[in-house]
Amino acid sequence: MNRGICFLFLIAVCLPFGSHAVVWQWNTAGNIEGWTIGNAVSSLTATGGELVATYNGAGDPFIHSPTPLGLNGSSERWLIADITMSVAGPHDFQIFYRRNGFPGDDWESHSFHWTVDAAAGVKKTYVVNIPAKLAAEGKPADWVWNVIDQLRLDIGGGYAAGQTCKIDYLAIVAGLDWNFNTNGDFESWGNYNPSQINVFNVTGGVLEVGFVNTTAGDPHMGVSPLFFNCDTYKWARIRQNATGHTGDEPLGGECHYFPSTNGSFGGRAWTFYPNVGYSTIILDMQTGYYTAGQWTGLGNVTTFRIDNTTDPLTNWQPNGRVYYDRVALLSNPADSGPYLWDFSGSGPGAWVAPKHAPFGGSNVNLGGGLGTITGAGTLGMGNFDVALDAPSYHYLLMDVNIVTSAARENFEIRPYWIKNGEAFNSGANRKRLYTLPTNAGTKRYIFDLASVSGQPGDHQGAWDGYVHGLLMQCGTGEAGVTSVAFDNLQLIASMPSAPTVTDVAVKNGLTVDVTFSQQMGTGATAAGNYVLSGSGKGSLAANPSSVSLICGHTYRLTWATGEMVQGGNITITVTGVQDIAGNAIGSPNSGTHTGGGIGTAPSVTGVSVQTGLTVDVSFSETMGAGVTTAANYTLSGSGKGSLASNPDSVALVSGNTYRLAWLSGEMKNGGDITITVSNAQDVAGNAIGSPNSGTHTGGGIGTAPTVAGVSVQTGLTVDVSFSEAMGADVTTASNYAISGSG
Repeated sequence: MNRGICFLFLIAVCLPFGSHAVVWQWNTAGNIEGWTIGNAVSSLTATGGELVATYNGAGDPFIHSPTPLGLNGSSERWLIADITMSVAGPHDFQIFYRRNGFPGDDWESHSFHWTVDAAAGVKKTYVVNIPAKLAAEGKPADWVWNVIDQLRLDIGGGYAAGQTCKIDYLAIVAGLDWNFNTNGDFESWGNYNPSQINVFNVTGGVLEVGFVNTTAGDPHMGVSPLFFNCDTYKWARIRQNATGHTGDEPLGGECHYFPSTNGSFGGRAWTFYPNVGYSTIILDMQTGYYTAGQWTGLGNVTTFRIDNTTDPLTNWQPNGRVYYDRVALLSNPADSGPYLWDFSGSGPGAWVAPKHAPFGGSNVNLGGGLGTITGAGTLGMGNFDVALDAPSYHYLLMDVNIVTSAARENFEIRPYWIKNGEAFNSGANRKRLYTLPTNAGTKRYIFDLASVSGQPGDHQGAWDGYVHGLLMQCGTGEAGVTSVAFDNLQLIASMPSAPTVTDVAVKNGLTVDVTFSQQMGTGATAAGNYVLSGSGKGSLAANPSSVSLICGHTYRLTWATGEMVQGGNITITVTGVQDIAGNAIGSPNSGTHTGGGIGTAPSVTGVSVQTGLTVDVSFSETMGAGVTTAANYTLSGSGKGSLASNPDSVALVSGNTYRLAWLSGEMKNGGDITITVSNAQDVAGNAIGSPNSGTHTGGGIGTAPTVAGVSVQTGLTVDVSFSEAMGADVTTASNYAISGSG
């Protein structure tokens, strides 16, 4: 027989010896694979994929395994045997074991029994948890923590010569794990309700179940007999593909187990999603009972049953099927981490478009190393086929590019997860909310799913236990979402490095965004942990007034007052902060927006003549360097008169107004007074902009000269005296007219 199981080589943790299962299948005719006759067996042959022991009629028949087996009893604890007897049962079978290094062990105290109870000629699979069975029989716990070198198999007794025991599969393996790898081999699973199940096949590595078209909804299958400790093997792991259902909403399944405790069978309900490919369901069989019978104790469950669906079977199409790739009862149901998806084929399970509401409009394309989500309505991408150790791997790393019709800073991505047979968003609040920027290219984010810091009240479900489904909700159904493309998705055990500053970006003259490499924690919103420097600092304080989370790993620093220098460099240095895991800021802990300073150039808002020797100039803002330098002011205009081009002094009057004063000279009355400013800066350091001049039209204040006296000097000369120094045309003869009696 070929179950698709060969010698399995595993690693035993904390053991000084190797660990491997032993499996005998006798697929080669004539090769009995090292087994030998011990007693009361006339012949031992391998034929038709079976080991055939023929009884000689004497008592106490047994056969021996090859030696040394080197079997690790700590990890390999389960006996699985497919046996066909030519005589109807029940039969008492017994296995004795010999430990390495203990040749004097008493055989009987190192043995266990089980009952082979099938009818004559009927093959049946028997599954026994060896340490549990030894404990039940009061035998020493010597199987565990020892290397087992040889087995002796007692195969009943008291049969007539010529009767046979046929074994086509015998294994000592790590657990109860059915994989259906051999066509036609049901591995002891049976169709327990043929009135509702009309297709029951093992082919292509799966157990195929199809349904009768009936309004009933109780198809079920099972495996028996079993013997194990329910408290140890309390996790059921089921991998199935439910296809051909007429709807896409989650359906119900159940597990039943017998005889259980309290005089009642046990029942455990769970949820699965049809039409999305393979799903893994992991159930804690010690929770979620809806019956009195519980999954507990040693040997209390001998039959394990799966109810394939609780939905009326009329809701399944004629070709509707549930395909089972694996059913297992385990002490640890998780796959080993970390869990890495590169969307080029790596990673557990498959990312697909979920079909249940509200995600029915989603499309998922896996190509070019990307998982790209498009469509209409609320978009999503799900992986229903995972078995994750959530507490050990709680950091979500994702490289994602979100494209929307207009850039945003509030795009919502919600990771959902399910465990223990739940449905997504079942009320356990197993989800988180992260807001991310759009149209920013592919960006990396690392979040701690175990942290509920800053999460809404209905997003604080625990990231714990064994997670068997993930769903990434992208957006809330809003318009304008073009695509969401994941380049990389990981669940890892720790932050890959200390947090660093990855970007500094000036948003406006009073705000600067600082982006970190990962989700931040303590100190991230403390303004004193951020220091501003650089040529663009201007009049801003060294520390911002406030810090707040904007989106992703980006924090916005805000100043209440002050101004940057236009085009200057803005550098932010961060100290005293930690990421969500408690790692202190690493290197680089600073970033610079080169030329990012956003300042407003000051301008001249008014020119006002105050007296014939003073003019006030007003600016648009508080001024700084050069504002009181007289040479930076130039007087012009028709009212300039005899004033010098530059004032003798400049002084602040009040606010943003400065007074220009001349010690001598005179304006032209009613002329225009224009002041042009250069080389002055505002208090932040921004140079004077436009307009840098102003005119007081007609503002010139001058005194008209008068004739102070006329004196005849000779018969041909007359002196004329004026009230002040004269200028143009004073020597033009035609400007003087003589009159009078003389």
